[in-house]
Amino acid sequence: MIWAGPTDGVSDCTPYLNSVINHITGTGDTVLEIPSGQFYFYSPPLTLPRMTIRGQGKLATVLHKKFDNGAMFYLQGDKGGGIVIEDLACLCYNANTPGYFVYMAGNSTYQPDCSIIRNCWVSSNDGGKWYSVIVLDGSARASPQGLRMVVIENCELFNAEVASIWANDCVGLKVRGVGCFMENCGIYLLGRSTDCSFTDITNNGFLHIDDTTTVCSYSGSMDSLSTGKSSYWRISATCTGPSTNNLVNSDVRLLR
Repeated sequence: MIWAGPTDGVSDCTPYLNSVINHITGTGDTVLEIPSGQFYFYSPPLTLPRMTIRGQGKLATVLHKKFDNGAMFYLQGDKGGGIVIEDLACLCYNANTPGYFVYMAGNSTYQPDCSIIRNCWVSSNDGGKWYSVIVLDGSARASPQGLRMVVIENCELFNAEVASIWANDCVGLKVRGVGCFMENCGIYLLGRSTDCSFTDITNNGFLHIDDTTTVCSYSGSMDSLSTGKSSYWRISATCTGPSTNNLVNSDVRLLR
């Protein structure tokens, strides 16, 4: 499906995206191709169903979040998982209070599992901040546990106020080739998160590992590390700042 909404770089694109979302039925895969250009959103789009939103590259297709709070993309497992967001950029603004690029959270029945965020550049041109860039929250589902098999790949995440990636109760989360750029910010992994891997990460903030996360791995770099149960983690990274559990800052190696 080729984007048929506004392309003038001024008009509100939310009504058109909402019309596409409202016409998706069942759990079939719909691919919405957004061309190169500037696309402005003045109110939060509806919750995404199972679909792919694909731009023409993270320096070509630029989405502008021009509304307060909320998420550019909110996913809750409506009509199934398998949602893909790829090949685009998204900017927030100082005039709008912080919000989220992607917020994934389901309920006791549905979760946006097996979804992909790939080749995205998320930042601001005027110093505006995201609250957290990507939030993954699987706490609403107890069985099977949490949010499952989500991939974040080849993304650059800037200007987060709290966390570049905040993940709670995630199983099999894969983060590959991701840069997190914001002083005093970083990556949180919380709750019953298991079998997660972070590979080739440039983290200009901290890595916070909650005591209840288990059997996960991390490779790359970080400014500082805070963790309790270090024996459950496999970490090979450079750490320029403080780290807990008597770890050596320059070469963090926690082996299970």
